[in-house]
Amino acid sequence: KEKIPIESVFAYIEAKHTLEINGGSNNSLKKALLQISKVKELVLQRTPVGRNQLSEFVVLGKGFTISEKPGWPSIQNPPYGMLLARQVRINTKSQLMTSPDDIHNALVGSPVESNILPDLIVAGPSNFILPVNQLENKQEISSPFFLFENNNNIYHPKSILSTNKVDGIAFGIALAHLFWALDHINLGVMPWEKILGNGMQVEKS
Repeated sequence: KEKIPIESVFAYIEAKHTLEINGGSNNSLKKALLQISKVKELVLQRTPVGRNQLSEFVVLGKGFTISEKPGWPSIQNPPYGMLLARQVRINTKSQLMTSPDDIHNALVGSPVESNILPDLIVAGPSNFILPVNQLENKQEISSPFFLFENNNNIYHPKSILSTNKVDGIAFGIALAHLFWALDHINLGVMPWEKILGNGMQVEKS
């Protein structure tokens, strides 16, 4: 197995050929959500890059403040997680679903439970779920990130999941959503010394 430092992670994509929405605790939707939650929780252990961190060696002084933009994470290196599924069915014994309306209704009626939810769920070519934020008296797609609060490693959601339908361009929307996130992620300092040292180790004979 390759060792990937969490400081280098921009995004994690959980790809599924077929997504089973229901079917008890072992359905693929719940498993995928759990996997994404675990990855994001692991990546959150890296040193956060604050909004006042301009570069590795440049930090705004105490007299300078940066106002947080509503609907955005408070750090520059939040983890991004996506669930991408080519096709959908209710359970392992049911037929594949082809109607975007049926998939939409099934997704709306399916409980999405996880400690840290994905930033995007794509369920086939025409259906997707993304986070929206309550800003004043309306809900807006203000950022590509699902917002949450961390209280002693107990995560509480701040964003709301919105289920949507489009005409066969959900994968294109996923690409744009991912690029939007990547455009705003500023990774922290990489542990190059550890990476180089690990690569120079001589294997035992």
